[in-house]
Amino acid sequence: MENIVSKLKNNWILFIIILQPVLDIVSYFQMKYIGNSYSWIIRVALVAIVVFISFVASKDKKKFILKISPFALFFIIHMANLYRIHKISIIEDTKYFILVFQMPILCIALVDYIKNTDYDLNKIKLGICWSFTIFVISILVAYITKTYQYTYAEGIGITGWFSSANTASMILCALTPWVIYMASNSKKVLVYLITCMTGAIILFTNATRSCYFTLLGSLCVMIFALLVSKKETKKILKIIITIVFLILSVIFYKFSSTNDRRIIANNVTREYSKDIENVVIASKPKDIETEVNPTETEIDIDINNIDINNYEMCVKILKTSYIYENIMEIQGERPVYEEMKPYLSATALSDNRLCKVINAKIEYKNSDILTKILGIGYSRISVNSLDLENDLRAIFFYYGYLGFAIYIMFLTYFIIKGAIVFFKDKSIIHDKECIALFFLLVLLVLGGEHSGAFLRKSNANIYLTLYLVILYFNLNNYCKKNEIQKKN
Repeated sequence: MENIVSKLKNNWILFIIILQPVLDIVSYFQMKYIGNSYSWIIRVALVAIVVFISFVASKDKKKFILKISPFALFFIIHMANLYRIHKISIIEDTKYFILVFQMPILCIALVDYIKNTDYDLNKIKLGICWSFTIFVISILVAYITKTYQYTYAEGIGITGWFSSANTASMILCALTPWVIYMASNSKKVLVYLITCMTGAIILFTNATRSCYFTLLGSLCVMIFALLVSKKETKKILKIIITIVFLILSVIFYKFSSTNDRRIIANNVTREYSKDIENVVIASKPKDIETEVNPTETEIDIDINNIDINNYEMCVKILKTSYIYENIMEIQGERPVYEEMKPYLSATALSDNRLCKVINAKIEYKNSDILTKILGIGYSRISVNSLDLENDLRAIFFYYGYLGFAIYIMFLTYFIIKGAIVFFKDKSIIHDKECIALFFLLVLLVLGGEHSGAFLRKSNANIYLTLYLVILYFNLNNYCKKNEIQKKN
């Protein structure tokens, strides 16, 4: 019995990491056969468990509470304000708050726990690799058994047993660079070769541009990391392998499903261009109406050809897009027109993500000052199925100035600490692991803002949490080394 307790105590974080892709697979089958997923309940419970265990293990419980209290206090006043404005769904808003803010909360809790117990960080590093392995196996088995789903509705891209293709893409972007880095530490070059090949194939078959750019970025960063690393075995061979995969990735893009998807998206935009031209022509006086030169129609028509001050014409243009017709029914024609004036183009009309941002902007502008400080809340937007896909803008609109500031300050802490360490000890530039971690931090924050709601997906941002935990201890080691050098 004591042996079981000891193993559980030494491996419980590893178990939670390995559980993440399992929960995604369970969620997929729940959605497929039941219609709803309840795996979020386990994720919320895991946050509570980690915080509780860390609190019990903490040697300074007052300090631990002080670190967690900003999130707890903000949650209370945020929910109280939602109740005040009569825009609240207790279960939805509470669940969403926990899943969004789990990243800083778990990071604080895990750092404190590891400090107090000397938990082996290598188990966390390997746990991330195990998650990637489960992910790859699930996609492979799903493909063999023909139970996979496509990334896009047009039958493009392969997603394994994951209910959200967008989330699957985010998780691949979060895991693959780390796994490639870990494989580069192996003395066996074959391990690195196989990992690079697996990563390239899995990212390519997903068909999203996010995965493709992640592949290119990861390989470029690995070339740099291998070049500057002073403790690298078989460095030249690994660099050659990485360069070969980088060249192949660029060459094969034209034949990839990622490029196929881009072509389809461009075709959709061209259709919107034709619709806009028809509206513009119909709006012109008959005596000056001229035949449109087909060669002038590009993916985006020239915004200068549109009189953005012509309200009636612009509303007709907006109504050529079903997504904007939808939010005009919710928010009214005039507010949508005013917000869309700077963006009016064929590309914007086919941009579902921009549409959701416009909707949120209108909701936010119509709020009182207290709501702007504390946020409009998740349920106020999700009730119309217009949940924002962008990270930082969504956090700003949902949680206002205060919630956004708390979140950004947390991320900024790591950037500032990294900069301080760099100026004190330039040798960090030769640390391959730190290079990989900072790349992942930038990739997942900025990449998430560009391509999807990474920071707000609990099954995706859990990996950023783990990277920040590892980065914290790496930077701490440099700080300790500098202190020792000063004393000597």
